[in-house]
Amino acid sequence: MPAKCRYCGAAGAIYWPSRSDGRPSGWVHFSGLELDHALPEAEGGEGVPSNIVLACQSCNRRKHTKRWVLP
Repeated sequence: MPAKCRYCGAAGAIYWPSRSDGRPSGWVHFSGLELDHALPEAEGGEGVPSNIVLACQSCNRRKHTKRWVLP
């Protein structure tokens, strides 16, 4: 499934492989993307779905523990 970085729009993909019985496996793979806390944990952000976004490695590393202010 195509996806993109929340911050810069870089292309990536999400792949959720199926088990041999056809059900989804427990692992999700991200190609070119990582999970990121929109509000960093260092600033009180939680690991809840509403605070998790996809980010490319470059944006995620540059952002580090800061908030990303979108234009």
